[in-house]
Amino acid sequence: MSSIIENVPIEEASIGAILSTTGIYTCIAVLIILDDDRTFIFHSDPSCINLENEGHMEYEVQKLIKESILKFKKCENKNNSCFKNIFVIGGLSKRNIKNSIMN
Repeated sequence: MSSIIENVPIEEASIGAILSTTGIYTCIAVLIILDDDRTFIFHSDPSCINLENEGHMEYEVQKLIKESILKFKKCENKNNSCFKNIFVIGGLSKRNIKNSIMN
């Protein structure tokens, strides 16, 4: 397992990084734990989630996970790794998005 702390910029992804960003705050990160003890991290902009689609949030999360898997497939060092767990973390809220748009 990598011991390098890597800052993964927004809309980027990395395999083996142990730090996605210096602060998630309103961003979203998808972490996929791989069967070879590495971690894939996708750091996403919160605008990828349509908060107006309140009745279909499951669909919005599925879209985010699908995008993460597509990023994973593009990684050169993915080897033959399989997924063990997928986590979605972040601080997304309508209020934070409105504030960041206005600033």
